[in-house]
Amino acid sequence: RSIRVLTNDDGWILGTYGPPIAVEELRDRMVAPHQGTPFDTFIWNVGGREVFSYETEIGERFAQDVERFDDPPDRIRAENLRHLIAHHGGPVTVIAQLCREIGMKFFPSLRMNTHYNTDESSVSFGRFRRDHPELLIGRPGEELATGSLLWGLRTGKDYALPQVRDFMNSIAIELLERFDTDGIELDFMRHPGVFRPGEAYANRYLLTDMIRQLRRRMEEIGTAKGRELELAVRVGPTLADSERLGMEAEVWIKEGLVDLVTTGLGFNPFDARVGEFAEAAEGTPCRILGCFESLRPVMDTQVLRAIAARYWDEGASGLYFFNFYSMSAAWKKDVVGDLV
Repeated sequence: RSIRVLTNDDGWILGTYGPPIAVEELRDRMVAPHQGTPFDTFIWNVGGREVFSYETEIGERFAQDVERFDDPPDRIRAENLRHLIAHHGGPVTVIAQLCREIGMKFFPSLRMNTHYNTDESSVSFGRFRRDHPELLIGRPGEELATGSLLWGLRTGKDYALPQVRDFMNSIAIELLERFDTDGIELDFMRHPGVFRPGEAYANRYLLTDMIRQLRRRMEEIGTAKGRELELAVRVGPTLADSERLGMEAEVWIKEGLVDLVTTGLGFNPFDARVGEFAEAAEGTPCRILGCFESLRPVMDTQVLRAIAARYWDEGASGLYFFNFYSMSAAWKKDVVGDLV
């Protein structure tokens, strides 16, 4: 099978250029550098903490009711988002079109949980979490030891609760229904932890049920659009780690619920067990992707080659690059080209 090479962009550009940002800047600085390179799929992060930087009609748009800003990048992002929606349909509409122009697939990426220690007054905190403390991993009034695992996860959403799963599926479905996407990524690993500590393994069937529901709806949407939509997920670096965190990755693969599985965060590439994922996917159309994170050691070409060689030897059928958006078009063509 042909090799798949995916790139994940965290949405940096909306808070960097302008305002107002021009479509040409999105093309020239973000999408076009992938033309003529091994990259076949562009993944764009639509937001975190349920505060979305795209033209959603059901979720909370970034700073949608804010007029005064303390942080300049927040003002830039908010004004760029408003400009793109008012004049070009919105970021997802524009990026999908730009990807289509150069023959790349386009997936929006949903970060399924984020655990940044964000001040509640911040525009990035998120109305969903502020208005529904009963849906969070840390319960209202619960006394937590500062620095404990539960304290670190306290403001994250608890996927044991059906309201959380239904809400995130509704966001995913909107992205698939309304826009010219080729699929969607559910990123469970940008910040792992979607259940209370100690409850993830027992609750893993709940995530599987959530993905089954999404997959059924994706197939209906794909049929209506006349195209096959792909579901990508980012899970733990091993099958056991994934299950420990509540993700039945092997079940998802064998049931045909997912099309692309990225192994781990890329922080520990030499510990990722790509081979066991590849073995689980044998005889299925699911592709297993080895992950790179743009940390300093990985930016060295020799280290990249070593990691890639290990991934290929273990049976990977693709590569996944996270936060390599700053690399030049020549790097994307020559260095990544050397890896595949």
